[in-house]
Amino acid sequence: MRSRHDGLRRGGVIVGALVGCGLVVAGCSRGAPPPPRGTLALEQARTGQAPAGPLLGAPQLARPDVSRLAGLNVPRPQPAERPDSTALDGRHLEALIQSPKPVAEVVPLRAAALSQPRRVTPPRVTPGLPASRIPRGGGYAKVGKPYKIGTRTYYPRRDPSYNRVGIASWYGTAFHGKKTANGERFDMGRLSAAHPTLPLPSLVEVTNLANGRRLIVRVNDRGPYAHGRIIDLSRAVARHLNFQHLGTTKVRVRYVGPAPLDGSDAREVSYLKRQPWYRSQRAQR
Repeated sequence: MRSRHDGLRRGGVIVGALVGCGLVVAGCSRGAPPPPRGTLALEQARTGQAPAGPLLGAPQLARPDVSRLAGLNVPRPQPAERPDSTALDGRHLEALIQSPKPVAEVVPLRAAALSQPRRVTPPRVTPGLPASRIPRGGGYAKVGKPYKIGTRTYYPRRDPSYNRVGIASWYGTAFHGKKTANGERFDMGRLSAAHPTLPLPSLVEVTNLANGRRLIVRVNDRGPYAHGRIIDLSRAVARHLNFQHLGTTKVRVRYVGPAPLDGSDAREVSYLKRQPWYRSQRAQR
């Protein structure tokens, strides 16, 4: 019986020795014990080194088998470009923070905005109502009292025999749509004029002495008051008499008679259409 117990004791000692040797060998192959959890990640973040293996306690994910994709032309994903912080202002940085889009899609917004041409708002050069909506007539007949402009006094009066030669000028956008001296609306696209003394409204015949063209126009305003000028014509009249590009021209002005208060320009248009130079222009178009 005693010999039996001795044999079992020796066997246990041998088994224990073998187990101890196995643990020692396993310990030698593994090396030093791993650092505490989180220490390795902090050290790698400080030095900028990539982790050599999975962190302690991190879930192990199965690596995909890419051997079957070796013969396929699969495009590799391109890394997102980092924005240039020097090219971004506060508005674009706020867009980067609030926008759910990736950085690579938000950063080019600045370059796209700079590449587009700047829109320039044109100045408003035609105050008042548009030409197509300016009402005709609406004024009243008047002769008016004497008035003084500068050092000169003007005496409005009826003068059926009025026939004078002088300088004509023209006016347009600065007064377009504004009220005239007898309450009508000035339309630079119609055959109208301003005279310092003739009754309002009245009709006069204007002849450009430089080319012989003539028109009948409606006088519904006062002016001009520059030295030597006797009548101020609308832009449409200056264009028909062919001196718009010059600014002024020498004309003859002859009184025709009173103009209708309803603003009708039938007589002026009819006279224009009978002119040979006008019919020639229409035929060439």
